[in-house]
Amino acid sequence: CEKLEPRFQVDHGRLLLVMQHAQDASGDARGGVDALRALIETSHQTPNEKVALLKSVDGLLVSLIQAGVVHEQDGRLQLAEAGFIPGYSF
Repeated sequence: CEKLEPRFQVDHGRLLLVMQHAQDASGDARGGVDALRALIETSHQTPNEKVALLKSVDGLLVSLIQAGVVHEQDGRLQLAEAGFIPGYSF
């Protein structure tokens, strides 16, 4: 019998997807970050893998903020409007 091992990964795309869903539902993209963190906490990963994944989410969020893709407004996290990222021209 082959042992099943969880292979959960996070990346910018996955984080943006859950943040967009939360922003559409509540106006605050932070709910997506919280949902992803909760999913990691309840996953079948080992405790060390969970810590690494949670740190990864934090790092990805910081990089999105630094890139201007995500910003804080009135205490809420917001995604930049499509086609508008400060410092970039299309």
